[in-house]
Amino acid sequence: MKVILLWMLVVLLSSCADLKEETQYNGALSGGEFEISSLLRNKWRLEAYETGPVSKSVLIEFRPQKNLQGNYILSGISAVNFFEAGFHVGKENALQIAQLSVTEIAGMKAEMEFEEEYFRRLSEIKAYFFRNSRLVLTDLKGHEMIFRPEK
Repeated sequence: MKVILLWMLVVLLSSCADLKEETQYNGALSGGEFEISSLLRNKWRLEAYETGPVSKSVLIEFRPQKNLQGNYILSGISAVNFFEAGFHVGKENALQIAQLSVTEIAGMKAEMEFEEEYFRRLSEIKAYFFRNSRLVLTDLKGHEMIFRPEK
């Protein structure tokens, strides 16, 4: 019995060693001296694409904790589904979004079509910048996703 308990304790402790410790934000994320505190300070609500206003509700949050793959966490809710991804920032406002996962809740056709486009755009993001207190995510083709700070 003691051997079994000892073995269970060893297994438990070794599995805990594999968990990544949450990395708290300390003023800068990977990408050298690059400061992204404004990105992390708010939750962001989708306001528009480069083509005009968006009427569907989308909320995202860039979190300062890392996932098991070593990327910082991006999470949110779209018109119907919840989502999570990893993100990495680099020099000159580079932004890479990886490992996008989405719940599979069904919704109305219009909301589902909007989500499909939104997630496609999100997965193609390559950079970010701020314009008029708005967060702008862009891809290589110049498409924009414009977010306002959530109050």
